[in-house]
Amino acid sequence: MSSSLRIAIVAPEAVPAVEGGAERLWRALRDGLTDAGHRAEIVTLPFPETTLDEVLAGYQAFRNLDVSDYDVVISGKYPGWMVEHPCQAVYMLHPLRGLADTYPLDLDAALDQATQRRLDALRSIDGIDELLSAARSFHDELDADDPLRAHPSPLGRAVVRRLDELAFAGDRIRHFAAISDEVARRPGYFPSDRAVQVAHPVSDVPIAAAVDAGADEPPATSGEGGPTFFTASRHDAPKRIDLIIRAFRRLTDGHNDRQLSLVIAGDGPERDNLEREAGGNERIEFLGRVSEAELAARYRSADVTVFLPLQEDFGYVSLESMLAGTPVLSTTDAGGANELLDHDAVGGVVVEPTIEALANAMDRLADDPFRRWQLGTNGQRRANSITWDPLIASIEMAVAPLSRPKAVMVSTFGIEPAVGGGQRRVRHLARALARRADVTVLALAGGTGDSHGGSSIRRRVIEPGITLVEVPRSPEHRSAEAEITRVAGFPIDDITCGRLWPATPAFGRELAALASEADVVIASHPFLAPAIEATLKATLDSADRPVPVVVYDSHNAETPFKTAMLAEANTSDEARSWLVDSVTEAETIAVRLAAHVSACTGDDLAAVMALDNTALDNTALAPPAQHGAGGSPSTSVVPNGVDTNAMPQRTEAEHRAARAEALALLGFATDDDRPLAVFIGSWHPPNIDAARLIIDLASSAAGAGTVFGLAGSHTIQFDAAALPPNVKTLPAFAEESLWPLLAGADVALNPMVSGGGSNLKLYDYLSVGVPVLTTPTGARGLDEPDDVVTIAEPAIDALAVGLRRVLDRPIEQASAMASAGRMVAEQADWRLLGSRWAGDVLACIPDGTREPERPWPSVPRPTVAPTTPPAPDPTIELMSRIAIAALDPAPPVEMTAMNPNLRESLKAMRANRHAGRELPHDARLKLPKQALIRAGHAITNEQLVFNEATIGVVDQLSEQVTDLT
Repeated sequence: MSSSLRIAIVAPEAVPAVEGGAERLWRALRDGLTDAGHRAEIVTLPFPETTLDEVLAGYQAFRNLDVSDYDVVISGKYPGWMVEHPCQAVYMLHPLRGLADTYPLDLDAALDQATQRRLDALRSIDGIDELLSAARSFHDELDADDPLRAHPSPLGRAVVRRLDELAFAGDRIRHFAAISDEVARRPGYFPSDRAVQVAHPVSDVPIAAAVDAGADEPPATSGEGGPTFFTASRHDAPKRIDLIIRAFRRLTDGHNDRQLSLVIAGDGPERDNLEREAGGNERIEFLGRVSEAELAARYRSADVTVFLPLQEDFGYVSLESMLAGTPVLSTTDAGGANELLDHDAVGGVVVEPTIEALANAMDRLADDPFRRWQLGTNGQRRANSITWDPLIASIEMAVAPLSRPKAVMVSTFGIEPAVGGGQRRVRHLARALARRADVTVLALAGGTGDSHGGSSIRRRVIEPGITLVEVPRSPEHRSAEAEITRVAGFPIDDITCGRLWPATPAFGRELAALASEADVVIASHPFLAPAIEATLKATLDSADRPVPVVVYDSHNAETPFKTAMLAEANTSDEARSWLVDSVTEAETIAVRLAAHVSACTGDDLAAVMALDNTALDNTALAPPAQHGAGGSPSTSVVPNGVDTNAMPQRTEAEHRAARAEALALLGFATDDDRPLAVFIGSWHPPNIDAARLIIDLASSAAGAGTVFGLAGSHTIQFDAAALPPNVKTLPAFAEESLWPLLAGADVALNPMVSGGGSNLKLYDYLSVGVPVLTTPTGARGLDEPDDVVTIAEPAIDALAVGLRRVLDRPIEQASAMASAGRMVAEQADWRLLGSRWAGDVLACIPDGTREPERPWPSVPRPTVAPTTPPAPDPTIELMSRIAIAALDPAPPVEMTAMNPNLRESLKAMRANRHAGRELPHDARLKLPKQALIRAGHAITNEQLVFNEATIGVVDQLSEQVTDLT
């Protein structure tokens, strides 16, 4: 925004004053607004809230607060949003929870009918001032000891909840945002018809300084030398520090060999109880309150941060630990405290809130430094991407709304997070269109509802200018879908949407409401085109305003693609015919309705436009004037692309640094000097076929000198234990790992033998600057493929020749990568592709927009891990060798005469009795008994009987595989 705004952050001040998470948040937001060029101030009023009288007085005080000198008001906690201002944004921490979601409902049980009628009357009042006056009169009439004057009470609940409803009613609030998805999802927090932006707050604790300075180790604790668990929070019961202590004691009491420690920072009313819970355990240390600088240093030096609050609104502890690169252990019921984490992938581990589950998780994390490193590295990347920019941009847009066209993009899937190729395409096209229009993505989503129970429509502002409305499929819809899937023999939820969508009536209602105000409706994929047609016919034929323009964006030429896929399906001819007809019908309707059709490739566009319209009712909704010459829609080729800011070209230094991380992610030794070839793909038949080719190539003599990594959900199709030893799989990986994985690869593979559209992964490869080996099918969509990739036919001999060409000609590959960089920037950058597509879409609208374009959202450059992966634990390495040996008829030499270096490492280990508790997943239940016996003899022959962990693990595995042999 060009002009500086004067902004008031209106907040209650606790009595007595305390420095808590809310106060830190307001301070950090003020600083963020100031850095963005605005003049921001925090405006507070004292707000004691121990009695209902104080609560009502506080609501009245904020109602009377004069903030007219400010351009914008931001409120976020009760009763701040009672202020009167024409431009107010709510950035919610929470309402008064004791009168909302944590209210004890048994208090309502004793109400008599007369009192209930008076409370109902209060709830029906539509004016804020009138309600405050009536509530005060009711309160003052009560005797001093009347239960209704208590806090909480039914009177307080009725009045405060109604006051909050009135504060949020109509257009009184310009923009709604929440500090977490947990807050955004809670029933009753926001109006059901308003979209809510989730904007995670930014921490002002100096974590970056601690990281840059190396975070000097704090004084040694009783567990000197072993992993340290850390937690920091106010010592209140809802923070459940007692649960942390119990789990830690379960793990350590009576086990003097476990060199572990637990450090607890903070203070509060539960301090004495917690110290009693610790029971004098010398490994547990209470620090009391610490400075922000020491807090940052503690995060940095800890091995794991444990944070287990009950249904926390957000939880700075998790964010700050992630910023420090330290993994977090949390629980499934921790609310906002765990939503930045992806279990076992990004930031930490989330387990059930039981002592046993927590102790087991602590045990695993303590014994696995690589896992801690991986979780912390990805967590640090995610946490560093959190800024105030999206929230500030949305507030700026709310201050000065522009008159823009309204666009509705209709899809069978949501786009947040955007993981798959289709999701990423819709997200990027929506982002480009949102620069010139207000965009709503309406998704007939496959989910069953939210974490708070029941199925509900979710409305989210996922980034400035883009609202995502997700309608869960009804039970009837899912039941029919499941039955069709059973008959077909594989998932067909996209195909069936064209005929099953009426089984989710809420979707039809949402589509009708959005279409009634839209200038353009975009079918992303053709499958919901029948819903668009039926909605426009039923709702808008007699409307006063023009029927919206329809645009069809084709991701594939679905009719030939699905026909070929179904031809190989193990299903009846009748089911196959029904499914093919469903696809053809939907795609034909999409083309017939469209004023403009876009496709990923020229071949796909030709196939889509060749569909026979005469087979269906040909009553077109779009006026002929919207079509081009001959009554046909205008067309364009919009290939799949890449966000070059999110997937930038690697430098040679970044390639060297990322290689260790890529190898470690895939399970190879970080010092393995063999070339690394990587293939990435989701579970999709063409990707599975490509992976089979790669596995065959790896098994051949030509592939023996290369290590191959298969990453993505397609790998669940393969048994990792049955793969060649130079092939590793990574079934699930965090989005934060994608760029490092490619930046560390020596060659990227795309040996596709089927499929339509163009491959998004190919543009990721080219954008990062990895030499690419592909098949002709895998290169589809490239104008001059020979200039930027190496092409080989989909046969092992041809692929082997191509692989050697890529690896043996670095100068040639460097030239190709330079050409690829130019090609991506000029032809495949989503900013370029999306802008052209948005222009084509808006050109279909009779009165297009001339409003200024919104800026592109900023994307931070991805980074390589700042630290190298730790060396493998020697005992776990030994177990991995056992697993490898089990795949061969005879053990390798080092299994019968143990490597002396490995033997000495085992002897030198501290606490070696516990180092082998957790084994790599591929070492479990996959070892023939004879191989285990051989390994056991090798160990005893090397006089390592003292290593109880190794012997115990071999015994345990022997028992597990007895039934398999």
